Amino acid sequence: YLWNREVRVFSPDELTKLFKEPFRDAVSGVMNEFREELDSIKEEHLLNKVDHFLLKNHVRRANFVGDYLVRNALEPVACTYDNELMNFILTIPPEMRAHHRIYRKFLMRLSPSLAGIPYESTMVPPTAPLPVWTLGRGMKRLQRALDRFRSHVIGQKTPQRSYVSFESWMRENGEFQSYFRELLLGNELSYTRFLNREFVEQLFYEHLQGKTDNSIKLLYIATFELFLRIFWDDS
Repeated sequence: YLWNREVRVFSPDELTKLFKEPFRDAVSGVMNEFREELDSIKEEHLLNKVDHFLLKNHVRRANFVGDYLVRNALEPVACTYDNELMNFILTIPPEMRAHHRIYRKFLMRLSPSLAGIPYESTMVPPTAPLPVWTLGRGMKRLQRALDRFRSHVIGQKTPQRSYVSFESWMRENGEFQSYFRELLLGNELSYTRFLNREFVEQLFYEHLQGKTDNSIKLLYIATFELFLRIFWDDS
């Protein structure tokens, strides 16, 4: 599950190429720590183990960014920090939680009209049957691949197909591309203490040439670079 291509950003081989020694060994050790943490969770079903880990680590703090934006006007309530609620969610059979089954029913019961609005990532509304959701994700991936082909081979500008398109912006927007070129490949870089500049450069130019979509990978590295510039103390 952890290494599912829909979830991970970098493959194990890419992580090996990205990190310098001794950080490469430290990163590879994270998987062992994760397995130990997963084994310590007292759930019989594997999906319950995975959801237990995600709910109490990633999911419960995933809404913090939204909280920051409204705290001056509202008092947010982080229900994901209610342990009783998290434990109750885990009593729902995994088969119901998997593939958005119960979430789809929840959205349709909450507001039938809102449930008719398509997701931006798939252009499929929650009211559509679940197999159509899978078809929508596949069509979206095919569409992105065709857009890369048109941009790289034909030289045709990629149409704006979503609210935020880092993939096309980084490849076709001169100002956006220039900013990331300087941030990731400039003369004064902080990430080079930990990461291999040559591999970052490879990711960057593969993306510009339309060979693959490396936008999310580059955004992660850019965030790391900005973090080091702001918080890293050379002393």
